[in-house]
Amino acid sequence: MFNKLLLHKNFKNYFLGDIISNFGNGISFMGAGWFIMQLTGKNADIGFLFIMNVLGGALVYPFIGAIVDRFDRKAIIITANCVRALFALLLAGLFFTNHCHPVMIYAFSALNGAGWAVFIPSSKSYLQEILDRANYLKGNSLVEISLQVGTFSSAAICGVLYKYYGFGWLLITSAVTLIISSVFLFLVNHPSSVKNSSRTSAVSEFKQGYAYLKNNSLVVLGGIVLTLPFVVTMSSNVVVIGYVNEWLKKGPVEYGIIDMFYGIGAFLSGLFTVTLARYLGRNTLIIGAYLISTLTLAALTINSFYVPTIIGMLLFGYCNSSIRIHINAWLMSVIPENMMGRCQSTFMFLSLIAHVGTMHAVGTVMDATGARFGYLFLAFVMLSGLIFAVFMAGRLSDSGNKNLD
Repeated sequence: MFNKLLLHKNFKNYFLGDIISNFGNGISFMGAGWFIMQLTGKNADIGFLFIMNVLGGALVYPFIGAIVDRFDRKAIIITANCVRALFALLLAGLFFTNHCHPVMIYAFSALNGAGWAVFIPSSKSYLQEILDRANYLKGNSLVEISLQVGTFSSAAICGVLYKYYGFGWLLITSAVTLIISSVFLFLVNHPSSVKNSSRTSAVSEFKQGYAYLKNNSLVVLGGIVLTLPFVVTMSSNVVVIGYVNEWLKKGPVEYGIIDMFYGIGAFLSGLFTVTLARYLGRNTLIIGAYLISTLTLAALTINSFYVPTIIGMLLFGYCNSSIRIHINAWLMSVIPENMMGRCQSTFMFLSLIAHVGTMHAVGTVMDATGARFGYLFLAFVMLSGLIFAVFMAGRLSDSGNKNLD
């Protein structure tokens, strides 16, 4: 199903660079969470760490879309990788010289969030350029696979690296992988079609992007349906550490395995969701995925066993990734290339606003009532997404399913 696309040299290099970048970002993200847990022992502090990550991105998203739609997207992606690698090396140096105060970890999280905020819209926009329209769904499926291969491999290795080698070497590993990712992305021989193509000001381009979204409410609705699973997935990173440590009474290695199975579920969605959509239809698949994900999160609240947690994470990963694959493919088919950067950055900015509230609330709920109730809170967030998905299905005809392959 994916052979022809993977044989395409440009997409193959993009795909490998994306996997390695996701791995490097994942191990530093999760390692920082464990480091703060060991330093303070408070779930709210882990929540604050991730809030700083979100706020770092929030400072970048309002204007990065116009930049992505004006300049060479490949150069922006590579720069974002290299800057994040530099931050990781600087923090490793502070760690090895015993100057790694929690404030430094929070600052690193914010700077890393800003780098991620640059990477995501530029990467998605560049992918739209590399792919032809007929391969949008397959391409997004493979990119979801690359995200999850990077994520679940980093989850599995993060616990081992942290336990046996320490936080410093974990950061160095993250930096090296981000640099290797940049090499593969440099090998993509596809000049960006929007490279410095506009002479209008960034403010004018921002206004154009706002006007486009204002006049295309269905695109905005699709953005909401896309971002809510992302909000819940990222907020789960706050919940799962406390859930594993406090409720399941397990350590970093078991945490890594549990988090890895989220990635395995998401990986499987990349393999099978294209075929499933041909039989179920796009709308039915998205609504069903939202429903199963909501029920799974609610079930984790009453579960106290290790193996059912793994199964729950598998289902959670499969459903949330399936939603993102189909909505991303649909958005690529309707949003013009010269608007994609601004649309993606807007959606991510909205998700970051939701992240701040959700992460703070879920950390507070966990400290007040117990770690397991964090998943009940997230189940209600997914339920709100289900309502938006049903509303979107009423406006979006299934006649578009013929384009899913």
